[in-house]
Amino acid sequence: MPEIAEEKVRYYFGGANGSGKSTLVSRIVKQKQEFIPFKGATELMEALGIPGDYDKLRAMDHSVTTAAFGKLVQEQSKKHRNLIIDAHYMNLKHGKFYPVWGDWLSSVDALVLVEAPASAILERIELDPSKDRALFPAGATEKQKLSLLKALISTSKDVFLDCANQYNKKSLIIENTDPTKALDKFIKFDFNLPKT
Repeated sequence: MPEIAEEKVRYYFGGANGSGKSTLVSRIVKQKQEFIPFKGATELMEALGIPGDYDKLRAMDHSVTTAAFGKLVQEQSKKHRNLIIDAHYMNLKHGKFYPVWGDWLSSVDALVLVEAPASAILERIELDPSKDRALFPAGATEKQKLSLLKALISTSKDVFLDCANQYNKKSLIIENTDPTKALDKFIKFDFNLPKT
């Protein structure tokens, strides 16, 4: 008798730093325990032999880190049945933008973009000064920070839409201003998404 394959779905979550995607992923995993969370930056640093060292990660050549991350995404997508990759479509480092995508996105089943207003993101970032995200250039004013965050949000959305189209992926945009509504929107999307 042929073996029945288990259904599986792999999600790639991206969004600006501070958009609340990691918190949303944690809430999803708590409610839907079949999902395995994959924290992009944490796992990448581990794979590169620099666990927890964001400064070393930021100092590395972006093409090297993106290639290594792509390899990890492909490996995890093959390894796990139900996976949520918590990452980005664009990185902002010291005021400069870097894309985080490649053909490796074809190894996931659906793309999710988590958004929040730039003002809310900046407030979240400033409420946690212990976490140096190194997003802005030294001495950036609040107005400059907001401008950079708005550009990051816009650019991330453009990349997300381009990738969904280019790789023919189901996609979902979650406006993460109400945690309950954000969670419910994903749960409904997941329920309706055809599984492989």
